[in-house]
Amino acid sequence: MTKEWLVETHEDPLRAMRALLEAVWDRVPLDGMVLALRPTEGGAVRTVLAEERSRLSEFDPLAPVMESNSAREIMAKMASAPSATLGATVRPCELRSLGVLCQQEGIPSQRLFRIGVDCMATFPEDEYERRAQSAGEAERMTKESLQFARQGGIAAYRYRNACQICPSPSAEETDLALGLIGLPVQEYFLLMAKSQELSDRLGLETLSIGPAPESSLAQRRHAIEALKARRDRKGDRVLSSLPPGLPEDVAELLDHLRSCQPCRDCLDACPTCMEVLELAAANTKPLLEAAEHWVVLCSGCGMCDQACPRGYPLNAVIRRLARSLLPESLAA
Repeated sequence: MTKEWLVETHEDPLRAMRALLEAVWDRVPLDGMVLALRPTEGGAVRTVLAEERSRLSEFDPLAPVMESNSAREIMAKMASAPSATLGATVRPCELRSLGVLCQQEGIPSQRLFRIGVDCMATFPEDEYERRAQSAGEAERMTKESLQFARQGGIAAYRYRNACQICPSPSAEETDLALGLIGLPVQEYFLLMAKSQELSDRLGLETLSIGPAPESSLAQRRHAIEALKARRDRKGDRVLSSLPPGLPEDVAELLDHLRSCQPCRDCLDACPTCMEVLELAAANTKPLLEAAEHWVVLCSGCGMCDQACPRGYPLNAVIRRLARSLLPESLAA
C-alpha cells in the first residue's frame, strides 16, 4: 500500500492539476474551494471562493507572483459559510499561516481540506508585470516557472527577498501535497496524501499512473534539501548585513511598530499578527509574550515587506529575532 502517487501531466502540468482538483472536489466532497484564479479575460491572480467546479479552468496556483497571503481571506470565507466544507489550494507559507489561524480559531480539521503545492518562488509585482508583458501572456509565466521545477526555480536574485531566504518551499503538513520541486513536471508530479486512510478514501490510485517510486521521492527530497541549503546561506548573508539600529529584540520591535504609526500597512498585510496580538488585548497574554509568539510563528511570506512604503526589511528582522527565540520557545 502507498499514499504517494505519480500523476501524468502530458506536458501540461497546469491542466493536469485542474483535472485532479475537479476529481478531489467530488470525492471529499467539497461545497467550494478557495483558489488562486486568473480571470479568463485577463487580469491579476485573485483568491476567490469558487462554488462551481467550472472556475477551475481559471485556476493558476503556480503563477510566480503573490499579492497577498490568502490565509486570512480563507478564514473569512469559512466564517461566511459556517456549515460548509471548503477546500483551499495554497503555497507552503500560506499553509503555515493557515495552521496558526485554524489552531487559534479551533477550526475542526474536517471543515477545511488543505491542498499544498510546492513553490519555486515569486517575483515582486512590478517585475512580474514587466515579465508578463514581455511574454505576451500571463499564463506563460507559470509555464516558464514550471520548466525549471527540476532545478527549484531560476533567476533567484530577481525573486522577492522573502522568497530568496524562504527555508520551507515544499508543501508539508497538509491533507494533500502536490510535489513539483526536483521533478520533470512536464512528465509527472507527485500526489501525496497525509495518511493511507485518506489515500484509500479518495481513491488516489485511480487518479494516478501508479505508486511513486522511491527514486522520484528521493529526487524531490534531495532537490528540496539543496534549495533549502542555498536559501539558508542567502539568509545568513542577509541577516549579517542588516544595518545597525534595527530591532535586536521583540521589545525594540514593538517600539519600532509604535513609532511607525499610523501607516500599519505591514500589520494589515500580515496574516497572523492581529490574531496573535489580540490575545494581549484580551489580557490572555502580556503584550511582549504575545508578540514573541507572533515572531516565532511567522510564516516568512514577506507580505509585510511588500506592503511597506518605506522598504523596511521587517521580514528579515523578524527572522533574526525568531532565530534567537526559537530554541527557548521549543523548550517551553
